[in-house]
Amino acid sequence: MSDILHLLEQEMQASIVDINQEKDSAVTINDVRIWFFETEKLIRTTSNLSLDTTAQQAVNQLRYAAHHILKEDNKEANIIEAYKHCKRAYYDTLDLFILTLNDKFQTALVYVEDTQKRINITKKLKVILVEIQSARFNNESRIGYYDVIQKHLLNGLALLEDLSLAVSVSAEAQKLREQVMMLKDENLKLRGCEEKLENEINKSTQTEGAMITKWSFWFAVIAVMVTAVSILFQGSLTDYWRDPITKIEHSLNLEKTPTHPIGKK
Repeated sequence: MSDILHLLEQEMQASIVDINQEKDSAVTINDVRIWFFETEKLIRTTSNLSLDTTAQQAVNQLRYAAHHILKEDNKEANIIEAYKHCKRAYYDTLDLFILTLNDKFQTALVYVEDTQKRINITKKLKVILVEIQSARFNNESRIGYYDVIQKHLLNGLALLEDLSLAVSVSAEAQKLREQVMMLKDENLKLRGCEEKLENEINKSTQTEGAMITKWSFWFAVIAVMVTAVSILFQGSLTDYWRDPITKIEHSLNLEKTPTHPIGKK
């Protein structure tokens, strides 16, 4: 956009007052040519940079001007009419630019998040609109009024560029915030999944722990019983090996015959 503004600044007439002819009789085909191309340049530039719709009324005025230029009869009268249509097209384009400028700023400023930037743009816009409004009442001629508008045209277009940039920055910031919120939501979902997994792991661990405790208990009981039996069994075997005959007699319910000492009855 800055390149287009720079080109317009270089090619645009410094003042439309300088190319204006107060007397219709002094108008030449060269005057018509200058106004025609200046108007076409203005329509094309403002339409590309600031307006959402084509300046249809101004385009129609240029078409009427071309119609008069191409007429062969009454050449001088047609040149004058073409000249008037070109100026009318130029004025209509500037009027449309001023109307659109205010509406466009009112619509777009709400999307600028940077408060200081929004204040600065509003102040600059106010200066432009106030000076144009003042020119409307203070200039005695129409050409003088539109000359003031033309001088603010580049400032207004440059301000629109600043506004577009500020809106773009705000849009990018909003997009980043939305992405951050999405990441936060995903993070919360992951935390929920993590907690769910931890709960399942804890529940599984508790179940396995309970089973291990249960089996450990029964294993301990069995171990105690086996140990007790082993001890008893071991004690019995010990007595058995100490006096096996007695144990056998006892188990067979045999009474031992008294044994007398040799030589005694």
